[in-house]
Amino acid sequence: MPATWGCMMMTKTGVTLALLPLAVILTGCGGGGGGSTSTTLGGFSSWSNFTAGSISLAGQSQEISQVYWDLHDNIYSSVTPATAATYNQTKNSAGQTTALTLSTATATRDINATDSTRLTALDPLVYGYDYQTYGSWSYVSDALLTNLGVFSVGSATPGASIPTSGTATYIGMIGGHLLNTHQSRPLGVTMTSVDRYVFLSDLVVSADFSARTLGVNTSNSVIAASPGLLLPAATNNVNMTGTLTYAAGSNSFSGTLTTGDGLSGTASGKFYGPAATELGGTVAMQSGGTSLLGAFGAKR
Repeated sequence: MPATWGCMMMTKTGVTLALLPLAVILTGCGGGGGGSTSTTLGGFSSWSNFTAGSISLAGQSQEISQVYWDLHDNIYSSVTPATAATYNQTKNSAGQTTALTLSTATATRDINATDSTRLTALDPLVYGYDYQTYGSWSYVSDALLTNLGVFSVGSATPGASIPTSGTATYIGMIGGHLLNTHQSRPLGVTMTSVDRYVFLSDLVVSADFSARTLGVNTSNSVIAASPGLLLPAATNNVNMTGTLTYAAGSNSFSGTLTTGDGLSGTASGKFYGPAATELGGTVAMQSGGTSLLGAFGAKR
C-alpha cells in the first residue's frame, strides 16, 4: 500500500514503506515556494476510540535548520534538542481527518498549509499502535533555509505504571532525515552542496524493567534522495545501536545511539499506554557536515 514521508514514496524489498512507516493519516504538501513532557491533553483515550471530533496530544519534536551555503561557500546547520510539541487532529462524522497541526517551539505546522510545509503522521491503527503516533515535517522558508523536523506524541504511561521487573521486546521502525554536506574545487573554485536523504530502518528495543534499560538495535536500513520518487538503496551506515535508561518511577528515557559509520547522538522518549505497552521518541546526531534526525515508535 502506498505511503509517504514528507511527500516521498519508498519501496523496500517489494513492499511500499513510508519513511515513517507505512501509511499515513494525511500528508500535507503545500503549494508554496521553492526533554519535554508527554501526556494526554484532551479528548483522547486511545486511537481505536477516536472516530470523530478533536483530540490533542503532547510529546516532543526536534528539528534541523539547514542553510545550504553563503557567499563564502560556508554551510551552517543547527540541530535542536528535544522540545515540547502539541499535536491536534480533527475528524468529521465519517471518520475522515479534516485538520491536523503540530505546534513546536518554533512554529505551528499545518497539514492544510498552502505554503511549502510538508507534514506527515503515521496512521497508528494500521500498525497496531493505540496510544502514540509519530511523523515528520519540512518547511522551506526561502532559497537558503530549510527546516526539517520529526516528532513523537502520545498518551504517556504514568511513572508508577511502568513495570519494575521482567523483560520485554518492542518491535517497530525509525525513519527520518539525513543531511551530508561536501565541497569540491572544480577549476580551483570551491563549490559546496548539500545531499539530502530520507532513511527508514527496522527497530528492536529490548527492555529490562529491573535494570531500567532499553537496548536499541536498528537494521535493514534504506536511504533515498529527497525530495523525489526514487528507489531506496540498502545501507548499513545508518543502522544504530545503544542503550537508553530511565530513573525509577519516571517515564522519561534517554541515552546515546551510534550509527554504523560512527555518527552518534542523543535519543529520548516515553513509554505510551496504560501499562507501557508502547514506546516512542526522537533522535538527533550531528558531526562535521553530517546531520541525522529521526522519530521512532515500537510496541510489545
